[in-house]
Order: sequence, then structure tokens, then C-alpha cells
Amino acid sequence: MEIFRSILSFLNEKGIKLDNKKVLLSFSGGPDSTLLFYFLLFCRKNLNTYFECFYLNHNERDDVKNEEYFVENICRKNGIFLNYKNVEILSSKERKSLGFERAGRELRKKYLENIFIEKKFDYIFTGHNFTDSVETFFINLQRNMGLRGATPMKSVDKSYVRPLLFLKKNEIIDILKKEKIEYIEDKTNFDRRIVRNKIRHELIPSLESSLKDGILSFKTFFENISELEEGFDQIIFENLKIFEYDESSPYILIDIPKILSYNKKLRKILIYFALSKFFYVNKNLIDEVQKVLVSKKKNVEKKCGDFFIVKSYDKLLISKNFENFEREKFLEVEINKRVLFNCFEFEIKKVENGKGFYFEDSKFYFSVESGKRFFLKTFEKGDRMTIFKMVGSKRLSKIFIDLKIEKSLRDKMPVLVNEKGEILLLGNLKRSDLYPVDFKNDKEFFEVYVKRVC
Repeated sequence: MEIFRSILSFLNEKGIKLDNKKVLLSFSGGPDSTLLFYFLLFCRKNLNTYFECFYLNHNERDDVKNEEYFVENICRKNGIFLNYKNVEILSSKERKSLGFERAGRELRKKYLENIFIEKKFDYIFTGHNFTDSVETFFINLQRNMGLRGATPMKSVDKSYVRPLLFLKKNEIIDILKKEKIEYIEDKTNFDRRIVRNKIRHELIPSLESSLKDGILSFKTFFENISELEEGFDQIIFENLKIFEYDESSPYILIDIPKILSYNKKLRKILIYFALSKFFYVNKNLIDEVQKVLVSKKKNVEKKCGDFFIVKSYDKLLISKNFENFEREKFLEVEINKRVLFNCFEFEIKKVENGKGFYFEDSKFYFSVESGKRFFLKTFEKGDRMTIFKMVGSKRLSKIFIDLKIEKSLRDKMPVLVNEKGEILLLGNLKRSDLYPVDFKNDKEFFEVYVKRVC
């Protein structure tokens, strides 16, 4: 079909090549993902593209069995592996805090990303189209989401690719009907009590008939907003150097002295724009962050809705679902990957002697014999270590007392151990006497970076 070559051309413009690649398709049997399914069959034949499908059944509709049968049948007929996940109705707590549509989306994203990593796919394909982007704009408008809410969906966003963003919904349906390709129509898409459906069936047709170019009139507006967002992100995260973040956690770390150099109005704008890059934020959260920033207390821990705000001297950390994050007890550390473990940044690197390493308070060095695998854990009763350049082992609990470490911090303090269970390092406080580096003769060794950030 000619449309397949148009999709390929669109992807090529975005730097996405499918020759010999592995693609995971989020498949529901609806018109958008069905068109992508046949497009990927075309790519399998012509570009040696390998793909699998993922289907999530959250048991929320009476007619879901028809959809499930359609998805399983089309995959089986075409020899496509289906990653199937059947979950019970989402808990009332999840639905209350997120809303059903968003809760389902978050759950689907979690499963997709787990499969993506486990099976080493190159891309995740979703069937979002241009009409979806316009609908989302109006939904965000009523939510008062500000500039971030006006930003359109990205055709390429990390591992996610949206190959149909240049097509409108009605164009996709027309193509399927012309080619006599069957698909499943979700009956709930016609329930106008749902805001998105009301926009889809009432507002979108009105815009199509009223505007010269219909909803395509939004195309230039979306492009301008995207450029503005990219510019703001560069200024806020790269130029001003007020905020640090880790997309894998995620969390935002604010440099308090730097942000307090701006007036209250500008602080509000900066905080909103930084937080909204990763989270759905509201006025209440921003107001609470402002209060903690100007508080005379040097150490503050505060919960605000789904967020946790932690102030420690000149740093302020904001993280979602921090209670689970804070209770982290054990983590394997990958070499050359910085992680956040209970308010401590941690990274292990293998460095060559004389090349790119230097001594500072936050760095510790161990010989390459110190281990092949490394783990972070919280201290347990009975844990002991022999402190560097001291005789005899000492309980970690006694070290905490000697150094006057507050109890709340002792429970979070990372303890670095190797695969043998030997304790190498106690947070940023003390290293053991095991595996010292011979800086005169060792050609390479491990550099361990650890820093408390909240």
C-alpha cells in the first residue's frame, strides 16, 4: 500500500530506520494499531524487521472477549508472538488517584517497558495519530496544565515511536475501509460522558468544518510550542543549572541558593516548568515547594499528595511515590551507571591510573580484586567492618553513634558490598581496609562516587 511508504518516509525524516530492527507494538485491535500491525508485516517482508505485539486486558468492558479473540487470532494467523497480560479491574485506590484512563496507561507503559528491556527491542510503536494530539491538547486545556499541556505528542520520545502522528483519525479509518482491513471498535469510544469522547465527537467535527484547514490548522501552532518547550528546557536544565534530575527514578533536585536568587513569581515559573517535565503537577504542589524553600528549617521532610519533598541544607529533593523509593533495601549496582539509593547518589567506575581521576571527599578507590558484582543495602543488626587504617572490626551501629549520625539517616545509609558479602564502604562516611589501591603499580582500579543529596 502507498500509505506504508508514506509512513516509512515519515519515520526516515525522524531518523528511525527499520532495517533489521526489533519492534514491540502496543496492539489493541483498534484502527490505529491495526494499521501499524499491517505496516510492520510489510516491513518484515521488505526490511527484515522483527516485531512482536503486546496486549493488555484490564477486564473493564463487557465486549472485551471479542477484542481479545481478534488480537490473538490475527497474531496467530501471521506468526506474530503476542505478549499477553490479563489484569483484574484496577484497584479503587489507583482509580481514585489517577483516574481509570491514566491508571490504565501507566500500567500499560510499565509492562511495555519491562518487555522492551527484557527482550532487547529497538523501538516501542504506539498508534497515536494527529487527532489524538489535538484531543489531548483540549483535555490538558481544561486541566489548566499550562505550557507543557499545550505541547503536542512527540513522534519519537526515547524508545517510543508514534509513526501515525502525521495522519488524522478519519484518514486511518478511510484507508482500512478502502483496503477492506478488519479492526475492532471499542464501544466505550462512543460514550460521550467521557471527556475525550465528547471532544472527539462534538468539538473535532466542529473544528474540521469551521477552520480553513480543519484540525491541521494546529500543526504550525504545535511546532512553535515544541520549539518553545525545547528552548525553555535548555535554559532551565543546562544554562541556569538550578535543577538536577534522574529520568529513571525520577526525581528533581533543586539548588536552593540559586533558585532563591529569583523573585517569587519567577521561582514559581521555574519550578512549574522543571517539575512538569516529568510529573503531573498542580498549584498545591508548587505552593508547598515554595514554602519549604523559604523555610528557616535546614532539614524538612514533607508529603504533598503523591509527592515527597525533602529539604537538606542547600538542596531540595522532590520525588513521586517517595515512600516506596525511600524504603529501598537492596540494589545491584551496574558499572558506569549513576543511581539514587535512599537519598544518596552512587556510581562505580573502572578507571585507568593517571587518566581522568582525582581525589575528593565524595570519591573512594578500591583495587579491581574488590569484586565482580557490587550491591547497595541498608545496614542490618550485627554488620561489622574494619575501618581503613584502623585495627579491629567495628559494628556499623557503633560507627553511627561515634559520628553522631541521626537515626533516620542510619536507616537510609547505603552499605556497599561485593558478591562475597564483604562490606567495602559505609555511605560517604567510612571505607573498609579491604582491597586498597597501590597507586604506584596498579594500572586500573574502581572509583566509587557517593554523595548525599537530601
